[in-house]
Amino acid sequence: MARARLAGVEDAWARKVEKSSTVAAGTLRDGDLAACLRAAGLDHPSVPAEGTMYAGISQVADAVEELMAARVKGRGDLCKEAEEQTLQQLRTCVEKFVQKEGVQQRKAAGGSAPEEEE
Repeated sequence: MARARLAGVEDAWARKVEKSSTVAAGTLRDGDLAACLRAAGLDHPSVPAEGTMYAGISQVADAVEELMAARVKGRGDLCKEAEEQTLQQLRTCVEKFVQKEGVQQRKAAGGSAPEEEE
Protein backbone atom coordinates (compact mmCIF):
# COMPACT_ATOMS: atom_id res chain seq x y z
CA MET A 1 0.00 0.00 0.00
CA ALA A 2 2.80 2.41 0.89
CA ARG A 3 4.62 1.72 -2.38
CA ALA A 4 1.53 2.53 -4.42
CA ARG A 5 0.88 5.75 -2.51
CA LEU A 6 4.50 6.88 -2.77
CA ALA A 7 4.64 5.96 -6.46
CA GLY A 8 1.65 8.24 -7.00
CA VAL A 9 3.48 11.12 -5.33
CA GLU A 10 6.59 10.43 -7.41
CA ASP A 11 4.58 10.35 -10.65
CA ALA A 12 2.85 13.63 -9.77
CA TRP A 13 6.23 15.23 -9.02
CA ALA A 14 7.66 14.05 -12.36
CA ARG A 15 4.67 15.47 -14.26
CA LYS A 16 4.91 18.81 -12.43
CA VAL A 17 8.65 19.10 -13.09
CA GLU A 18 8.16 18.30 -16.76
CA LYS A 19 5.30 20.78 -17.04
CA SER A 20 7.25 23.54 -15.28
CA SER A 21 10.30 23.07 -17.49
CA THR A 22 8.49 22.90 -20.84
CA VAL A 23 8.83 25.78 -23.29
CA ALA A 24 6.56 25.79 -26.33
CA ALA A 25 8.30 25.03 -29.62
CA GLY A 26 6.59 28.02 -31.26
CA THR A 27 8.28 30.37 -28.83
CA LEU A 28 11.67 28.91 -29.69
CA ARG A 29 10.91 29.00 -33.42
CA ASP A 30 10.10 32.73 -33.42
CA GLY A 31 13.66 33.62 -32.40
CA ASP A 32 12.58 36.32 -29.94
CA LEU A 33 14.88 35.97 -26.93
CA ALA A 34 12.71 38.10 -24.62
CA ALA A 35 9.58 36.08 -25.48
CA CYS A 36 11.49 32.83 -25.01
CA LEU A 37 12.75 33.91 -21.58
CA ARG A 38 9.24 35.02 -20.56
CA ALA A 39 7.84 31.66 -21.69
CA ALA A 40 10.56 29.89 -19.72
CA GLY A 41 9.57 31.61 -16.49
CA LEU A 42 11.16 35.05 -16.29
CA ASP A 43 8.65 37.85 -15.85
CA HIS A 44 10.82 40.80 -16.89
CA PRO A 45 13.96 39.58 -18.68
CA SER A 46 16.58 42.17 -19.48
CA VAL A 47 17.86 41.59 -23.00
CA PRO A 48 20.08 43.77 -25.17
CA ALA A 49 18.59 46.09 -27.75
CA GLU A 50 18.01 44.55 -31.15
CA GLY A 51 21.06 44.83 -33.36
CA THR A 52 23.55 44.92 -30.50
CA MET A 53 26.27 42.40 -31.18
CA TYR A 54 28.96 42.16 -28.51
CA ALA A 55 27.94 44.65 -25.85
CA GLY A 56 24.80 42.71 -24.96
CA ILE A 57 26.42 39.34 -24.29
CA SER A 58 26.69 40.01 -20.56
CA GLN A 59 22.98 40.91 -20.46
CA VAL A 60 22.12 37.65 -22.20
CA ALA A 61 24.35 35.73 -19.79
CA ASP A 62 22.70 37.48 -16.83
CA ALA A 63 19.24 36.66 -18.20
CA VAL A 64 20.17 33.00 -18.65
CA GLU A 65 21.65 32.93 -15.13
CA GLU A 66 18.45 34.47 -13.76
CA LEU A 67 16.42 31.90 -15.70
CA MET A 68 18.47 29.05 -14.24
CA ALA A 69 18.06 30.44 -10.72
CA ALA A 70 14.29 30.68 -11.23
CA ARG A 71 14.17 27.09 -12.48
CA VAL A 72 16.24 25.85 -9.53
CA LYS A 73 13.90 27.64 -7.14
CA GLY A 74 10.87 26.16 -8.93
CA ARG A 75 12.28 22.65 -8.70
CA GLY A 76 13.13 23.21 -5.05
CA ASP A 77 9.55 24.25 -4.37
CA LEU A 78 8.27 21.17 -6.19
CA CYS A 79 10.66 18.95 -4.20
CA LYS A 80 9.46 20.44 -0.93
CA GLU A 81 5.84 19.89 -1.97
CA ALA A 82 6.61 16.27 -2.94
CA GLU A 83 8.37 15.74 0.39
CA GLU A 84 5.34 17.02 2.30
CA GLN A 85 3.01 14.80 0.27
CA THR A 86 5.28 11.80 0.82
CA LEU A 87 5.30 12.35 4.58
CA GLN A 88 1.53 12.73 4.58
CA GLN A 89 1.08 9.49 2.62
CA LEU A 90 3.50 7.64 4.92
CA ARG A 91 1.66 8.97 7.97
CA THR A 92 -1.64 7.72 6.53
CA CYS A 93 -0.17 4.28 5.81
CA VAL A 94 1.33 3.98 9.30
CA GLU A 95 -1.96 5.03 10.91
CA LYS A 96 -3.88 2.42 8.90
CA PHE A 97 -1.30 -0.23 9.75
CA VAL A 98 -1.49 0.58 13.47
CA GLN A 99 -5.29 0.47 13.38
CA LYS A 100 -5.29 -2.93 11.64
CA GLU A 101 -2.70 -4.28 14.07
CA GLY A 102 -4.83 -3.14 17.00
CA VAL A 103 -7.91 -4.83 15.57
CA GLN A 104 -5.98 -8.04 14.87
CA GLN A 105 -4.50 -8.08 18.38
CA ARG A 106 -7.94 -7.55 19.92
CA LYS A 107 -9.34 -10.38 17.80
CA ALA A 108 -6.47 -12.64 18.79
CA ALA A 109 -6.86 -11.75 22.47
CA GLY A 110 -10.66 -12.08 22.28
CA GLY A 111 -10.47 -15.36 20.39
CA SER A 112 -7.98 -17.00 22.77
CA ALA A 113 -9.74 -15.90 25.98
CA PRO A 114 -12.89 -18.03 25.47
CA GLU A 115 -10.75 -21.05 24.57
CA GLU A 116 -8.81 -20.77 27.83
CA GLU A 117 -12.04 -20.58 29.86
CA GLU A 118 -13.33 -23.86 28.45
